[in-house]
Amino acid sequence: MKNNNQIREENIILRSLGLYNDEGNSQTEKNEDPEYDNVIKDYSEVASMLPSVLYDSKYKKSLSPNAKNKILDNILNEIDEKSKAEKKDINFSFVLEETSEWKEYPVKGIKYKPLSFNKEKNYIMLLLKAEAGCQYPSHHHSGAEECYVIEGDLHAEGKILGPGDFHHAEGDSDHKSLYTENGCTLIIVADPEDYS
Repeated sequence: MKNNNQIREENIILRSLGLYNDEGNSQTEKNEDPEYDNVIKDYSEVASMLPSVLYDSKYKKSLSPNAKNKILDNILNEIDEKSKAEKKDINFSFVLEETSEWKEYPVKGIKYKPLSFNKEKNYIMLLLKAEAGCQYPSHHHSGAEECYVIEGDLHAEGKILGPGDFHHAEGDSDHKSLYTENGCTLIIVADPEDYS
């Protein structure tokens, strides 16, 4: 059971952090303790050094588990709110034609534009352009690859794909050489390992 000093100290700590709003009790404690405002000020300074308050054994003894839990809950709520606000800002991303640049791909005649990279699900999305007569050598797929033809022609596995056509290759599959006669623009979704 807590004694009066422990309760007083816990109330002062919570009040100095803005976690205790019982103004009636606050005024009573103020009247009973002439040093009340100074003690609140001292604890507010300690609160600004919260990591050492919570983890330094010198200060740890002065906090009851209840006070520590309330402080940690408040910190976690603030962090959660901040995280939500930050995520809200990054929920959308854009790749605009006028501000994005094409990059040269290691295969001559091919350039690409990275559109997105999802680390969690381990895939990348690229916009890929190949010049007329370009050939992509045979290759192995570490993971699945999706290919959607936006314009032009793509010769893959004995088929000629045109605008609106789609091709899927399973992970751990081997592609024969791919080529385009007239050039093509593709959207590729694939394992990042295959395009690094």
